[in-house]
Amino acid sequence: MPRGVAPSAGSQIGILTAPTGRRYSKGRHDFVKGAASSALGNDLPMTIYQLAIECSGMGGEVAWCAGADVVSARTLEATRGSVQTMAPVIAELTETRPPDFISVTHGPGSFTGLRVGLATAKMLAYAWQCPLVAVDTLAAVARGASYGDHTKGEPVVVIAVLNAFRRQVFAAAWHRENDAWNELAASQVIDAANWQQQPLQALQPRAEVAAGERPWGRWESARCVVLGPGVEVYPPSPHARVEVARAEWWQPRAAHVAAIGWEKFLAGQTTSALELLPNYLRASAAQERRAASRNQ
Repeated sequence: MPRGVAPSAGSQIGILTAPTGRRYSKGRHDFVKGAASSALGNDLPMTIYQLAIECSGMGGEVAWCAGADVVSARTLEATRGSVQTMAPVIAELTETRPPDFISVTHGPGSFTGLRVGLATAKMLAYAWQCPLVAVDTLAAVARGASYGDHTKGEPVVVIAVLNAFRRQVFAAAWHRENDAWNELAASQVIDAANWQQQPLQALQPRAEVAAGERPWGRWESARCVVLGPGVEVYPPSPHARVEVARAEWWQPRAAHVAAIGWEKFLAGQTTSALELLPNYLRASAAQERRAASRNQ
């Protein structure tokens, strides 16, 4: 049913309450920004759809999802670039109806890919009047550790890494146990050689994780799994006490973006088209050259 059309008599309309009290009308169902996942239980009023966009590289992936479940996904060819491929793919996936919200990677990653993806997501969110969910690219990479036989059910530290070029990497770390993810180190840019020698210790941990003179404390003896596109260029040293996940799980996927997006949506962690910003972590090479020339 198109948005704005009143439901027929007897139709079920679920209303979720939250402290914010900010309601979005979505055709036959209402939901409130800030609604906790516990408020939903297993009795959703109807399916909530999201469009998940992974745009951290020159290609990427777009998925149409029911909740966190991928219904249909399309890969954006890196050889053609997301500028040419993203719009027609999204048009195809949203042909029958617009989504209730959009999840999109907002960095770190390719400046071009992020600009195209975020501009597209913001424009569509404004046109469709739906909220956005910003997903960290490294968090999407880390979710690859949920697949295969790497971390089934057991506690593990997951380290995600991307090639940042200029002999640097983007990296971050999480503690994963069952389906719970606890961020240990936020996304950051660090020297690639240092990271190769000590993939975990080279990271700056969150303040609540650091423990005195040995900032990683008990985590240094934990089982660590490393994955991400950065491993191909900067593999961990053979002496580093880490396991490397299978290469098939290294790439950020739209399914991972959807899973994180759904969790954040249920927690009320949404943003608007005006508020969504890229997280480049550092200036581009061109920006750094311009800044250097001004300081000469």
